[in-house]
Amino acid sequence: MMPSRTTSMIWERMWVMLPLLSDELLLDAYRHAVRLSLDWDFVQMLRMEIRRRKLPLPEEQVV
Repeated sequence: MMPSRTTSMIWERMWVMLPLLSDELLLDAYRHAVRLSLDWDFVQMLRMEIRRRKLPLPEEQVV
């Protein structure tokens, strides 16, 4: 099934807005998205932004 034009526009806007999030908010959004089993593409988008910023993924952090 092809994504609708509206869905594509939403994803594009989200991708543009991710750099505006602070590191803390981005990591918090990622943790919640994983915990709530949100859409796989959304989680991947967050993960890509985390990697772009060279932040450790929460599950990769050593305590």
